Amino acid sequence: MINVRHCSVLTSALLLACILAIPGSGIAQDYCDNSNLMSATQQIFYCPLMGKTLPLSAAELGPLPNTKWKVASIVPKPQRAFRSISLSFQVDGNMIETTEEPDGKVVTATQRYRVLGSTMLLSKPGANTNVRFRIDGKTMLVDTGVYSVILERID
Repeated sequence: MINVRHCSVLTSALLLACILAIPGSGIAQDYCDNSNLMSATQQIFYCPLMGKTLPLSAAELGPLPNTKWKVASIVPKPQRAFRSISLSFQVDGNMIETTEEPDGKVVTATQRYRVLGSTMLLSKPGANTNVRFRIDGKTMLVDTGVYSVILERID
């Protein structure tokens, strides 16, 4: 005899598995794009089922891996004040943003990045954006559509 409670639990588990396994779904992308939400083993087993391939190719990372940049200027001036902002691009497709606030507090955030031609695709759970960029020697120009940002390479 089948226990009704077990059927309910199995149905819920199957439904959740189907939602997470739909290629391109927002839930699948968030879990695979943010290494904090899944262990390395979970990423290896589940991300390919969700339409994700790990790791990113050299072409998808562009000229950015193992580079660090500091914001030199932003036009127009942003509402939120800061002392400094630096971006560190990792070989695993993570970009670490470190912001020093006016009171000296340091805040760190991680986003996934991918390069497609002159466009950088940035993603974090709940937010995706595309920015145009160009590297000229030790200067990177970034156009967000609202802000023009000049970064200087610091590594």
